Amino acid sequence: MMYPFDFIALLSFLGLLAWAAVSDGARFLIPNRVCGAIVLLYPVHVLASPEQVAWLPALGIAAAVMAVGTFIFSQGWAGGGDVKLFAAVSLWAGTHHFASLIFVTAMAGGVLAAGAVLLWLFEKGRLRARVSSGGAVDAPVAKPVLPYGIAIATGGAFVAVQLLRG
Repeated sequence: MMYPFDFIALLSFLGLLAWAAVSDGARFLIPNRVCGAIVLLYPVHVLASPEQVAWLPALGIAAAVMAVGTFIFSQGWAGGGDVKLFAAVSLWAGTHHFASLIFVTAMAGGVLAAGAVLLWLFEKGRLRARVSSGGAVDAPVAKPVLPYGIAIATGGAFVAVQLLRG
């Protein structure tokens, strides 16, 4: 049986994930307030869940993800918003759903990357066609940049659905 406050917390978590995905897709920016709200909402889930939540191991996972993510960010391999979002979502995934979070996020990231590369190739082909036909060239086509928050939000949504199912 789902308790009302836990249901509201999980729906709010889904709404925040949607906000993060739309924001990252539109502006390549995940607002800090979204990641903060996801973290601050977690205790509501812990206290309102009909099942006991192993929050201490979940906190350990989130801290480890943040530590590894900070290194990845320092190398320029990921954005800071992506790191913060993944750490916040890892808190909700905990030990029980963390492997699923990684798997679904990776699969969604693969689809996102394939789409970005196809779009990049299409734009590059359009640029070549314009140049070969004597058309003006505005600017070179930049290499694709991934709004990976979309993939993280997809993985988080999978976790939220699993938590809703109980």
